[in-house]
Amino acid sequence: MIKWRPPHLWQGVADTLRGRIKSGEYPPRSRMPSIRDVMGEFDVGRNTALHALQYLEEQGFVVMVQSQGTFVTPAEEWPAE
Repeated sequence: MIKWRPPHLWQGVADTLRGRIKSGEYPPRSRMPSIRDVMGEFDVGRNTALHALQYLEEQGFVVMVQSQGTFVTPAEEWPAE
């Protein structure tokens, strides 16, 4: 029998942030919350917050620039649904 496992915590954080990007709460080219802000808002550790943002970067929704922050990419660069 296969047991159901809940999704990883970072997936829920990434899904919420992706929803905010798509809704326009974080418009294209705007700065995303910092890792520290994500940690505080979602009550998660640094690795969880970082993994969520890295996942969004892999998907093409954001770009992470060292020492500058994470920025929303233009909508035309987002993956097709």
